[in-house]
Amino acid sequence: MGKIFWLIFIIIMAVALHGAFTELKGGVKFENLSAIFKFPSGLKRATTTLSISVGGKNYANVNKPAAISSPNQPPKPTIIPPTGFSLGELSPFYGQVELISFSSGNPTSPSRLTVRSGASMTVPVDIREWRVEGNRDVSILIPGAVSDYIPSGLASESNLSLSKGETVNFYSNYSPIGAGLKLNKCTGYLNNTAKFIPELPKNCPAIYDKAEIINFSGTCQNLITSIRSCAAPTPNQINSIPKPDESQCRSILTGRTTYQSCYSRHRNDINFFSKEWLVWVQSAMNFDSSHDRLLLFDKGGLLVDEYVY
Repeated sequence: MGKIFWLIFIIIMAVALHGAFTELKGGVKFENLSAIFKFPSGLKRATTTLSISVGGKNYANVNKPAAISSPNQPPKPTIIPPTGFSLGELSPFYGQVELISFSSGNPTSPSRLTVRSGASMTVPVDIREWRVEGNRDVSILIPGAVSDYIPSGLASESNLSLSKGETVNFYSNYSPIGAGLKLNKCTGYLNNTAKFIPELPKNCPAIYDKAEIINFSGTCQNLITSIRSCAAPTPNQINSIPKPDESQCRSILTGRTTYQSCYSRHRNDINFFSKEWLVWVQSAMNFDSSHDRLLLFDKGGLLVDEYVY
């Protein structure tokens, strides 16, 4: 008897639910079905209203989720100006160019100030005519430099355009070629014709390929392989060239050990240029040798960076 009762009850409920569903199917309208979807975690969910029509009657101001907003972005870092400066006194290049070190000179070596590109740099920045000031009313003006020093030496100073990943070392003394320059694979040969202080790095390419000298005499090969990077052969080395090999040895020993010959052979190499500049400001850097606060200003007099030591 109990089973029959529950069977009759289930049938009655099914009929009732079917009738209710049929009525709702014809009379309910959702203006925005996206409201029924579940929002992914981490997305901001706002609410607005939903209008529903049931059986010809309108119901307004029913809460429903609004459109999904963008995920929260990490806040931009707050810029705190150095002591004594306001945000309005900061250069557009603030953070793009950095002062990173200073070393005071002595009677045998010049003072050195080092500047490099900053983490936020995206395009090259011309730092010519920028200024560095210290605490004791001492300042230096950044000159131009030669970005591509041609063998004739006729290139004049131009803008000092600092690119991402590059460094500039400024020295207080004079340039023996009358200008600062961007280093390249061959600039080490310039030490042989001018006295640079400090000396230019000696990292020149090899003057020979092993395959082209393999059939030379042992004496000739020893002479060629004994030449140090960026060095020129001595008169004694030239005079010791064996007669049978004279033309072959001489063409390599004298024809490939100059800045001009190196430049001609390697100028189109992808990695020909270094990421380092050497620039001589030709004036004393009388910043305090122990402790100072150096400030870098752009052409407009706005602060680019500070370095405290």
